[in-house]
Amino acid sequence: MSTIMIVEDEISIGLELEELLNSNGYEVISGATTGLEAVSMARTHCPDLILMDIKLPGEMDGIVTARIIRQELGIPSVFLTGYGRSEFVERAKAADSLGYILKPLNDAQILATLEIAIDKSDKETSVQKAREKDALAMIKSAGEIESAEKRLLEKSESLKNLVEDIRILSSL
Repeated sequence: MSTIMIVEDEISIGLELEELLNSNGYEVISGATTGLEAVSMARTHCPDLILMDIKLPGEMDGIVTARIIRQELGIPSVFLTGYGRSEFVERAKAADSLGYILKPLNDAQILATLEIAIDKSDKETSVQKAREKDALAMIKSAGEIESAEKRLLEKSESLKNLVEDIRILSSL
């Protein structure tokens, strides 16, 4: 099952989420209550997905934190928030989030959103790996083409030398 990191500054909500996820077979990493803690824990534990509160104490809110983690580590986030205003939704979209859950939390909604987010993340990872494999194959092909061109140039040079030798011999 997937590993999910919870970033929530309200301890009671964090514990409730941890219990819900554990009871549904997820491995849970919890304890981060600020953006800086979340980045550090994500670097250390590399979860599959992060359940991120938007409003966090400290210098970075959850959206900035999620963007940093996504860009640096490729780990996606699903946001938890009491804020449904469009500016938060737009910022969440810009952070490349895989979901947005409004508080008060609903267990069924959380689980369904996580399933979809994990599935989408897995598909993104598969596509990325396929692209990397294709890129490596293209690099290998380019190297083989370069090598073939080099051999053709060498043979061409040999043929030029042979033709020149024949001209010299025929003029004798």
